[in-house]
Amino acid sequence: MLKSPLSGQKRCFAFATTIGWVGIELHSNGQRDQIVHIAIGYNSKQSLAKHRNFAFQPFSDPQSQDLILIEKIRDYSHGLPVDFEDLELNWGNLTQFQTKVLKQCRRIPYGMTLTYSDLARQVGSPRAYRAVGSAMASNPFPLVVPCHRVVAVNGRLGGFSAPQGIGLKKRLLDLEQRSNQPIAARLPSGQVQVHC
Repeated sequence: MLKSPLSGQKRCFAFATTIGWVGIELHSNGQRDQIVHIAIGYNSKQSLAKHRNFAFQPFSDPQSQDLILIEKIRDYSHGLPVDFEDLELNWGNLTQFQTKVLKQCRRIPYGMTLTYSDLARQVGSPRAYRAVGSAMASNPFPLVVPCHRVVAVNGRLGGFSAPQGIGLKKRLLDLEQRSNQPIAARLPSGQVQVHC
């Protein structure tokens, strides 16, 4: 059963990264922003704007507090082991099962993977690996909820719903595996470049 609809102000913004264009929708309840949707891996801002969740919402300029989130995702795209745990997510458009699975998926450490079956066991539904796969496919928070770290039991990557598909999933996993290698220095925080 779906939870109640969202209320409060919302805004969307877009920015370029080394893994493609990223779009983020945030809702504010007056006290704190919650992420409602993240879209990753688009080859242009225009293709991102056609994405089903952003099609009828104009992109706005990011606010000052958004720059921290933008920096985190950019740092991740450069191979830094970023911690997204402090970000607040809005689970309101998901079923109870999807929420349970995605919250468990969020606990998978950087650079590690689990199988769909492992994740099904961890949420107490060992035979529901296909339902777990469906929950991964409907994940509205890629990267923050690292569904790319969930793979098939036979070692195959499984699916990935971002526009670049399994190619992007492999790239994200490779990026995390290489994180021990030297990385180019990031821009100082005052030099974040955002395209809106």
